[in-house]
Amino acid sequence: MDDPEKTFKELRELFENLEKSPSSNSSENSKNNLKSSFDITNDNGQLASLIEKLDALLTTINNDNEYHKKILTMKASLYYEQAKLMAALGDTTKATDLLEKALEFVSDFKDHNQVKFLYLRLINHLSYLISKADNLQKSRELLESIADFEVNTDIAVYSTEELFSGKVLDQNQRRVKLNKLLANNLQMLGWVYGRLGMHDEHAFKQHKALEKQLETGDIDPTDWASRCTRLAAVLITKQKWVPARYHLSAATTVLNRLERELVPHPELSRTQADMARGWVHYGLQLFNASTIYLTQKLA
Repeated sequence: MDDPEKTFKELRELFENLEKSPSSNSSENSKNNLKSSFDITNDNGQLASLIEKLDALLTTINNDNEYHKKILTMKASLYYEQAKLMAALGDTTKATDLLEKALEFVSDFKDHNQVKFLYLRLINHLSYLISKADNLQKSRELLESIADFEVNTDIAVYSTEELFSGKVLDQNQRRVKLNKLLANNLQMLGWVYGRLGMHDEHAFKQHKALEKQLETGDIDPTDWASRCTRLAAVLITKQKWVPARYHLSAATTVLNRLERELVPHPELSRTQADMARGWVHYGLQLFNASTIYLTQKLA
């Protein structure tokens, strides 16, 4: 690549043309109330030209070239955006194929800081589509493969638009965006475990997802507290009293802070009522379990 600055400017312009071009499926999108920030339909010649340009560049540079991973992620990101639109239009088979192709492009470089975030996004969306098709085992395997994936805030974090525009997020923006994605993957894996009847694993992953979401500092307090309360109910059925109390206490702390700071929230009263019922349920079940234990011990 003789002139990287010129090359990336050309790529940015080609991408911006996608954003400006009217979609050939715009009428159908309108009927379905679907919106896309740029035209990524299959019959768009501009998209094909952009992908051809990226392919040509990839054939002229080595894998260890400093720009190789960025160009590779640009191509995979376009497939990712296509897949999202296909899924929104109801063509989950096509969406799945596109995501699997995108994964093929980047899987050999998934540990590279330029690739990690996109790799996690691709797994996230693909596992979701596969789980919707009731292939829970494959979805589980995909999500487990990234459960302990080593990431840090030094990795490149971007949307497709940011990738082509060259916009770089600051460290706090990267941290929030990355933690949201990691939390979503944990939550999805927990959901899959629940569907597979793996209740202990389900509870643990839901706990880790709640923990990760709290780290971002960008949560809906009532939604977060509600999920803590629901997880506590699951733990109560397993007679895991300490973890159940822990999650109820966490929900109480978050809601009390919201009320103390006089932050108006339409769901606050309902969430507080659900949490109160959770505490009552906890107390009654703990009392019943204690009674049974003492009765058996004294018998």
